[in-house]
Amino acid sequence: ITARIETVASLAAEAAEAAGEVTFAFMDPSGATKGYATGRPTGGPAPTIAWQLGVEPRAIARACGALAAIGYAAEPERVGLDLDAYRTLAEDAELSLALRPTPPDCDSADNLTAKLRIAREAGVGRVHLYHYGFMRLETLDLIREALASA
Repeated sequence: ITARIETVASLAAEAAEAAGEVTFAFMDPSGATKGYATGRPTGGPAPTIAWQLGVEPRAIARACGALAAIGYAAEPERVGLDLDAYRTLAEDAELSLALRPTPPDCDSADNLTAKLRIAREAGVGRVHLYHYGFMRLETLDLIREALASA
């Protein structure tokens, strides 16, 4: 495991260096691993399983200067739990968040608005909405409403 973690951190550092002036954010897949199928992750915060994927978020954040969390969770409180853990690990690195504004993670503009507010409070600099190609057109209205309320 240690060798895998060191390899991933080294590759992330090389990618960040190759990106030059462009910010390279490493996206930790832990949140997707925990919540992808159901939107109902359980157990500790997402980054507590990162080591199983060969990722050490603190080392990655230091190497890249930016870390992206995946917030695949229906409950805003769960997104907050995960972001609190990532904020601690990311230290001063830029933190971003990927959300799915679709089921199983999101069923209303209010739900998405709550997650956007939590992200702002956690110091998240950017929110990514995944994946437009899979969304129904009415989801774009939901996103517009949530952004106007957040």
